[in-house]
Amino acid sequence: MRSPFENKLIDQGFADTRAPKLAEAVDRLHSAISYMDSFNISLLKKHYPEAITLARKLGYCDSVSNKFEDDIYY
Repeated sequence: MRSPFENKLIDQGFADTRAPKLAEAVDRLHSAISYMDSFNISLLKKHYPEAITLARKLGYCDSVSNKFEDDIYY
């Protein structure tokens, strides 16, 4: 069964043979960020702010995932 994010990727034109691995990678990134403390979040914002942006896109695909909307992520 496809995840909402995987479906979004396919709807955006990504090959259905590539979307599962890409969705899995973004899901792992999202999970890793979800477990970070404030110090590591600040490092991520400083060095890789696009990672939060990408993980946020997964969060907006379903109603239960963290959307990273708290002030700490900006």
